[in-house]
Formats: sequence, structure tokens, C-alpha cells
Amino acid sequence: MYFVRHGETEGNLGQYYQTSETPLTEAGHQGAQAVAERFTHIDINIIIASPFMRAQQTAAHISKALDIPVITSEYFHEVKNAVHIRGVRFGTEEAEKYNTERTANFLNPKWCPEGAENYFDVSKRIECGIKILEENEYENIVVVSHGHFLRSFIARLLLDKHDEPKTNRIISESLITMSNVGITEFVYKEDKWRLFTWNDHAHFAEYLKSVIVSCMI
Repeated sequence: MYFVRHGETEGNLGQYYQTSETPLTEAGHQGAQAVAERFTHIDINIIIASPFMRAQQTAAHISKALDIPVITSEYFHEVKNAVHIRGVRFGTEEAEKYNTERTANFLNPKWCPEGAENYFDVSKRIECGIKILEENEYENIVVVSHGHFLRSFIARLLLDKHDEPKTNRIISESLITMSNVGITEFVYKEDKWRLFTWNDHAHFAEYLKSVIVSCMI
């Protein structure tokens, strides 16, 4: 199982809360192309992607390189924030107030202002996502998703799929922020998930180096 964070977005670059329609930057497309090239050297059977634009654009590069269609799944989209905060820059008074409220209430099952997701909303999606991957008929799967969601998803796998809110939060927050187009690899065998590689993104640097060299020739 290969979990990939989408390429760089305008929201990543501009440091603001994103919407489902936030697109990749030019560097984001280059990163997606780099990770797509990486997967041409791996036997991949299926691509599953979040419905958000940035994940779909990233998955499209992989799909084109491998000639494999993308299957869209609602279970793998990013953790949703309240509508009023989307598009607001980090560090502003409004953003800081919201972040404080979200942090204090993330483990509150009744907290869901304007479509924001709490831990338990995300947990339900994680359970469904794990089930889809475990019951899939294919052996080699690429999942294109998002940083915040993937950290929570991976924390659940490291907890042997047990739903332990406080421990999950500690693990997910301790994981270094996933790089855009970073790859995390798990092996699933005999009902056990084992982490093999975390946040590998060397391919992006290699890709940029090759682009620079080709431009100089």
C-alpha cells in the first residue's frame, strides 16, 4: 500500500485554509509528475484518490503514466474545516481563534460547526478506508490523499487499527508533516499492517535535478 500526499497547492504556498477546489501550483504539477515517474518502476494495480481537486490532479499524473484509471473515494478526503475559515490565511486573528477552538474540541463528538469534522467523523472515514484497502482484490495500491488525514489514518494503522482517540492524536501530531508528493509505504499481510517507508520524497528532488540538467543541454 502506497500512501501519497498531493502535490504543492496554492493554499500550501499562500498559507491559508484550503477548500475542496484548491488547485496545484506549477511546482505541484511537477511534483505529481515526479511521483508518477517513480511509480512507473513499481507494479501498481489500482489508484484510489480523494475527490478534492488537488488529489485528483496529482492522481491524474500517476494515472496517465501508468495507464490505470483513478477510482475516487469520499473516504480519503482531507479533514474538513468550517466553511467560514476556508480561504483565511494562517496566523491571522480569525485563524488563530478557529485553530484554538478546533484543538480544544477535536475530541468532542458534538463539535461540528459549519461542516467541520471532529475526530469521530474522521474516524468513521478511516474505518471505511481501511476496510476498502483490506478487502480489495488487488495487491499493489496507491492512495492519493492529504497530510492531516493521512497522519490520522497512519496513526490508526500503527495502533493495530484500534480506535484510541487520545493516543491517535498524540501519534498523528508527533509525525513530521508529510511532504507534498511524499510516499509512505505499508505492507498488509495476515491482517497486520507494517510500516515500511515513511514520507519518502527523494524522487521530487531527483526530478527537478533532471529538469534543470535537460534545460541546460
